[in-house]
Amino acid sequence: METKARIEKHYHPLVKETIYQSKTDNGLDIYVLPRKNFNKTYAIYAVNYGSIDNYYRKTDGEVKKVPDGIAHFLEHKLFEKKDGNIFNDFSDLGASANAFTTFGHTAYLFSATENFYESLDLLLNFVHEPYFTKENVEKEQGIIDQEISMYRDDPDWVVFFNLLEGIYHSHPVKTNIAGTESEIKRITPDLLYECHKTFYHPSNMVLFMIGNLEPEKSIEHVSNIINKKHFEEFDLEERIVPKEPESVFKSKVSKKLNVSKPRVYLGIKEQLASNSYPKLYDEVVTDLLLELIFGEGSKLYQELYDKQLIDNSFHKSYAYGRGFGFTTIGGSTNDPDKLIHKLEESIRNTAKEGIKKQDFIRVRNKLMGAYLKGFNSLEYLSNTFLNLYFAQDFLFDYSDIISKVSIDELQDRLINDLLNESKTASYLYPNN
Repeated sequence: METKARIEKHYHPLVKETIYQSKTDNGLDIYVLPRKNFNKTYAIYAVNYGSIDNYYRKTDGEVKKVPDGIAHFLEHKLFEKKDGNIFNDFSDLGASANAFTTFGHTAYLFSATENFYESLDLLLNFVHEPYFTKENVEKEQGIIDQEISMYRDDPDWVVFFNLLEGIYHSHPVKTNIAGTESEIKRITPDLLYECHKTFYHPSNMVLFMIGNLEPEKSIEHVSNIINKKHFEEFDLEERIVPKEPESVFKSKVSKKLNVSKPRVYLGIKEQLASNSYPKLYDEVVTDLLLELIFGEGSKLYQELYDKQLIDNSFHKSYAYGRGFGFTTIGGSTNDPDKLIHKLEESIRNTAKEGIKKQDFIRVRNKLMGAYLKGFNSLEYLSNTFLNLYFAQDFLFDYSDIISKVSIDELQDRLINDLLNESKTASYLYPNN
């Protein structure tokens, strides 16, 4: 006899939206955000397993070190079945499917305007039905070799991962998500089955659905499917993260590539314990600081633009995950050294002069507006929900943090994190 799923509700008074939450008997977290005025529905099924999870201990004490890039490889291979390709099955239903691997998680998703529940069944089944052979693994190795080669010619990818290789001594975040050719060659069907069995357990996964849905019906539908599947006990004891020194590995890295204009990124390393995880609060405070100092509304941005030290490629961001956190600022420029000097100088000057109240209010309002505007995009909400879920935060908490954060908290973050000597500059120069 099927039991009715227990459902919790999370209401956001500012946007007047409710997220419905439930959990299957075998541990899968299910979330539904109904949006009645949308024709499209969107579902994303994700596992807490990404490119940095290549070193782990199982419950029996056995330690495993698997090849770099295997999480991404596994993502690719799950779409291939003995009798065809899953992408074609989604297309036949009128749905558009995709998948991606990040440093910390792997996600499988689809969007549809019809046949939602048929597409959902397909999603929930194929992810748990791996099919690996010596032949199809060897074929995929060739495909991913080509993908890695393409990354080597992508200027933004090169300057970014060169930056991470300069920042980190040993943390696996410094390694290309797709791995390397030599590591990919080590992947076998047995290793793929091992990683799938270890990580693709409902208690290590989450499903988020959004669109014109009835929450109770959607949750019951998922629960009935997942509860009927057989899974062995979750066998992961610990993800092992190498101890990372406070210093950066290199303060400057450079490379030449076939580009018309130099690029440079400044990377600032956050000091974290090996298995600690920054929180949404850290992201909000850092985003406010970056917008205040480097955003389009700042005096610095206009000055750099007028002097042609930056163009529309200029950006700033904060990224974080298990055992890592870093800030990136930069883009294309005619004078990389001068741009790095101006970026570092602006951080020092802001710390010395203090944050002006009117600037603080301006950037706080801008970030709040961007957050609220994001509720018009199913894709934005799904991906933001996912990132926060795996950091043990919640989508609706963002506005509360922005509303309550103070100038003093920004000043503390500026002095203790952005104003430190653990930083790397990554340069990319034209071949000529």
